[in-house]
Amino acid sequence: MGAIGGFSPLTWVKTMTVRTTRAAVARPTKFMRWFAAMGFLTVTAGAIGTAATLSHYLAREMFQWDALMTAEFVVTVAETESTFKRFARKSGVGELLGRASTAAELGVSEAVAGESIDELLDHIRALPGAASIMVYAQDRNLVWAHYGTGVPQPPDAKAQRLLASAFELPYTGPFSALGRWDYRPAEAGLDRPASYWVENYVPLYDAQRHVAAVIKIGKEPGLLQQIIHSGQLVVWICVMAAGMLTFASLFWLARGAAVVMRDQQRRLVESEKLSVVGEMSLAVAHGIRNPLAAIRSSAEIALEDAPQSSRKQLADIIAQSDRLSSWLRELLLYSRPEVGPAQPLCLVEVLRESVNSYSARLVAAGITLECVLPETPVPTIKAHRPLLRQAFNAVISNAVEAMSAGGKLTVRCVLRQPKGPLVVSVSDTGAGMSPECLAQSFEPFRTSKARGLGVGLSLVKSTLERYGGHVRIHSREHEGTCVELVIPLSK
Repeated sequence: MGAIGGFSPLTWVKTMTVRTTRAAVARPTKFMRWFAAMGFLTVTAGAIGTAATLSHYLAREMFQWDALMTAEFVVTVAETESTFKRFARKSGVGELLGRASTAAELGVSEAVAGESIDELLDHIRALPGAASIMVYAQDRNLVWAHYGTGVPQPPDAKAQRLLASAFELPYTGPFSALGRWDYRPAEAGLDRPASYWVENYVPLYDAQRHVAAVIKIGKEPGLLQQIIHSGQLVVWICVMAAGMLTFASLFWLARGAAVVMRDQQRRLVESEKLSVVGEMSLAVAHGIRNPLAAIRSSAEIALEDAPQSSRKQLADIIAQSDRLSSWLRELLLYSRPEVGPAQPLCLVEVLRESVNSYSARLVAAGITLECVLPETPVPTIKAHRPLLRQAFNAVISNAVEAMSAGGKLTVRCVLRQPKGPLVVSVSDTGAGMSPECLAQSFEPFRTSKARGLGVGLSLVKSTLERYGGHVRIHSREHEGTCVELVIPLSK
C-alpha cells in the first residue's frame, strides 16, 4: 500500500507542490546585491563629485578673498601716503606711479613724490609671500619691478589679457582686483614642493576714476595654502562620511524591504501550497476515504477466519490502510487548520495532556521521561486547544521516532521573564539532524523518514506564528535535538 499503480501518494503531493511553487514564484532576484553595488557606486560618485566641487569652490573663494584683501591693503597705503604727504588729492601716489600726473600738478616736490612711491613699494614688498611686484603705467608699459625669488619670466598670453582687463576695470569702489592662481607641481631637482602661485592685479584710479596704474603682485601664499588644504580635507572627510552614512541608511532600508519581500514571498508560497494541498486533500478524502474504510473493514473480517499463511498479508493491508488514513488526517489538518477566535487557556494543562498521551508509547520504546513543569500557576495564553495540542504531539512524536533504540526525553516549560513568553522545550538523545536537514526542517513535504509526510514541523511553525510565537531547533548529528516553542502570553 506504499504505492498505488507505481506512484506514491507522498510523491504526488511533493510533485504537485513543486509545480505550484514554480508557477507562483519567479526566479529570486539578486536585489540586495544589485542595490548594494549600484547604491555604493552612485553614492560614492556623488560624494566625490560634491567634495571636488566644494574643494574647488573653497579654493576659488579663498583666492578671491585674498585678492580683495591685497587690493584693499595697496589702495589704503597709497591713499594714506597721499594724505600724509599732503598731495592735492588722495589718488596722487597712484597717478605718479602711472605717470598720469606730475609732482607739480599734485602740489608736492619731486623729493616728496619719490619718497612716497618708495614707501608704498616698501609696504607692498612686505606683503606675506610676495615673490614679485610689477608696476604698469597708464600706457601699459612696465615702469618698476621687484623680484624676490626666482627668475623673471615674460608675461604669457593669459597674463597679458588679465593686465588689459585690469586697465579696463570700471570704477565700482576703491578696492577692485583681478586674480589668477595656479598649482605648481613639485620640482625634485630644485627641492621645491608643490604650491599655489597667485597673481593679483590691483588697479589704482585717478581723480576722474580712470585706471592710472596697475600693480601686479605675484605670491606664494604658504599660510593660505595650509588653510585651503585643511578646509579641503575637512570637506572631503565630511562629504565622504555623509555619503557612507547615506549609503548605510539606504542599505538598511532596502534590507528591511527585502526581508519584508522575502517574508511575503514565503507566505505566498505557503498559501499556494495550502491551496494545492487543500484541493488535493478534499479530492483524496472524498475519493479514497470510503473505499479505504471498506478495504480495512474487509481485511479485519477476513483476518478472523483467514488461515495462518494469509494473516500477514491481511495485517499489512490493515496497517497500510491506517497509514493512509493518518496521512489524510495530517493533510486535512495542514491545509485547513481550525479557524475562529483564540481562547485563553493554560498551556501547562495542554502540554501535560500531550505528554500523558505518549506514556504507553514511551514505555514500549524504552524511553525515559523527564517532565519539568511549573508548580505555580502560570499566565494564560490565547490559542486553539486542538491546534496547540497537535503542535505538541508533532514535536513529541518526532522526538520519540528519533530514539528508535531508546533514550531520554526531556520536556520543560519555563517562564524566563515575568512578562515574557512561555518557552516549551522538547529534547531527545536521538540521532540528531544534519545541517542540511536542519536548514530544511520547516519546509512542507520534506522529510528524511521513509514513511513520513513532512508536514509536522511545518504545521508546528504555522500554528505558533498564528499566535505570535516562533520555533527554534538546535540539533547535531548523533547528539540529539532540542525544539523550543516560544509562545507569548495573553495581553
